[in-house]
Amino acid sequence: DLLPASAVTRLAARINEAMATLELDLERTVQTSEAAVAEAKEARLALFEARAHVFRRSALYRLGRATTVDTGLVEGLVALDDASALGVGCLNEAAVAWRAGDRAEGRRLATLAVAGYRRAHHGDGELLARCLAAACGEPLEEAEVLRLASQRSEEHTSELQSPCNLVCRLLLEK
Repeated sequence: DLLPASAVTRLAARINEAMATLELDLERTVQTSEAAVAEAKEARLALFEARAHVFRRSALYRLGRATTVDTGLVEGLVALDDASALGVGCLNEAAVAWRAGDRAEGRRLATLAVAGYRRAHHGDGELLARCLAAACGEPLEEAEVLRLASQRSEEHTSELQSPCNLVCRLLLEK
């Protein structure tokens, strides 16, 4: 059975709300994402379910309540093969691993995030994931260090600095 277009639109709006509230109200993001996960699961819309779950995990990480990597989510993201969701989800889970002190898992997940962001042509995300991989011990060639520093430098001089670029700058300066 196909879901009515209005139901899909409503679900997409709920996921967009979760994304929008991520910078404003983390508890609301968790609640909205959980509702979207349940709706998407019932409707059997795997990509919507994964995206809602990624926003939920991002909020939980920021709240300090994501303390272990959600391997089921990572496996699902790999299976779905949506480049953007893979990048965002694996970057978040890499940060969870990094915070928990599991540098090897953080490096592995950050590398998956790099691949996702690269396929999605999302340069800022790729840069941040590459920096997190390096912070987790991924060896860098001198040429890559210079390239990352150059990218960071270009962002540093712009008037509008995204949180992504600010975090990357902090990682590169360590």
